[in-house]
Amino acid sequence: MSKKYKSYSKEDKLSLLRDYYQSGLSKKSFCKSRGIAAVKSLNTWLKVFANEKELLSLQSELANITDMANRSKESYQEENDLY
Repeated sequence: MSKKYKSYSKEDKLSLLRDYYQSGLSKKSFCKSRGIAAVKSLNTWLKVFANEKELLSLQSELANITDMANRSKESYQEENDLY
């Protein structure tokens, strides 16, 4: 009785990485919630796709989200005054 390992396509891996970055969960918690057998898999994907264009664009999107979180009250008020 050998274990059957699940294989993930590149698209699946990138999708899971996006979900991981957005979740805010620890690697262990994320893997457990998504049914990924080992944290080592997630760590490997993070290393492999660190230089991929798709992941870089994802990181820039996350930077924009972070920038919005760091905005001042005045910035929000100015934006609201425009409408």
